[in-house]
Amino acid sequence: MNIEISKTEDIPDTLYSSLLEADPSQEKVNDNIQHSSVFIAKNDGKVLGIILLRERTIFQTEIVNLSVLKKYRGKGIASQILSFIISWSQANNYKNLYVCTGTTSFEQMYLYQKCGFRFDKIERDYFVDNYQNKIIENKLRLKDRIQLKLDLN
Repeated sequence: MNIEISKTEDIPDTLYSSLLEADPSQEKVNDNIQHSSVFIAKNDGKVLGIILLRERTIFQTEIVNLSVLKKYRGKGIASQILSFIISWSQANNYKNLYVCTGTTSFEQMYLYQKCGFRFDKIERDYFVDNYQNKIIENKLRLKDRIQLKLDLN
């Protein structure tokens, strides 16, 4: 599927709901939207997915949310979005690209590693300490957060 990815200020409601699937904290999602560059993926005018990219330092940026609408998952769209963001980050002179995900997010960890990211650190009990409600994913309680890193040199 050929997709177009562009930076935007407007987030359709369907994509906002999709962001909350990736991160159930509305407060965190809203904060990330406010402080991130937002890119939307489309095909023939149809919205497919979204990615939020937040600058850490002048040399480092972080993917704080990546979501593809359910009906378009499994078609390589997330890989295409990541490929675009990697190229965009390199073109904008970032040296490192980070992403954090849960230790029970098996598909996401596979995707990021497939795109060249490597495990960088683990934050024990991140989801226990930072989220009011328990998060169950893949029939496991999500507790720890993994940070992955991609060197862009």
